[in-house]
Amino acid sequence: MTTRFLFALAAIAVLAGCIDKTPAPRVNELLRQKQLAQENAFLAYEDRDWKAAARNFQNTADILNAVDDYPGEAAARHNQARALQHAGQLDPAVAAYQRALTINRRLKRPAEEAMNLTGLAQCYAAQNKPGEAITAAEQALPNAGASKLIVQNDLASYLIQRNAPGDLDRAAKLLDTSDPKLAVTQLNLGRLSFVAGKPADAKPRLTQALEGFRAALDPAGIVACHDLLAKCCAALGESDAAEFHQQEARNKFLRLKIVPSNNRNKTGTSKK
Repeated sequence: MTTRFLFALAAIAVLAGCIDKTPAPRVNELLRQKQLAQENAFLAYEDRDWKAAARNFQNTADILNAVDDYPGEAAARHNQARALQHAGQLDPAVAAYQRALTINRRLKRPAEEAMNLTGLAQCYAAQNKPGEAITAAEQALPNAGASKLIVQNDLASYLIQRNAPGDLDRAAKLLDTSDPKLAVTQLNLGRLSFVAGKPADAKPRLTQALEGFRAALDPAGIVACHDLLAKCCAALGESDAAEFHQQEARNKFLRLKIVPSNNRNKTGTSKK
């Protein structure tokens, strides 16, 4: 009996030592496809080929879902949404952000939830839904971490966009507690003054913001400043200046799609 028992233990040990620890072929193939899709997604994103980036991020997310990598899937869904947002495909972007948000809420990842909510708010604002944008930004703000001032500025801009009773006062309070050195803070202070019917007060704020965005090489910020400066100058009767800023806004907007194919980010992190 003892001999048979020891023999059985020895057989089990031999079998354990002979276990093939290589993942199943299907999993290997899925992970290979995921890596390829993810690399293509980041390359397309850096090249501003938004549709290709969104397609490849979606493929990445679908594969990660199939292998039960839910944190990775949430990051890929967020990146897909970001690419769709850049492409102007706002409804699909909202859907992708919401899928990422659902996963991150289930996994109890508040920092990632804040990123998803920030993107959702931006899409809602672009869809002219400032109420929904305000709600999403308010939910994002407590967990925004290092991005708190940006989300705070976003929230102020949505309040200015809605311009319901009390919104401008609330936006002013948010901007008072923001960093005045930030170009986006000056941009929103300019917006606030312009919407309040004070284009003369808005103009120096926007000029300062424009200098900041130029120093940061931020084309989207430059476009926003020129666009609003054109409106301010027109309101002030400065037609030549208004035409100049309008043309600059148009030219910079067209250049947004032209970027070099270097300094590409191939990491698996979420796009902010």
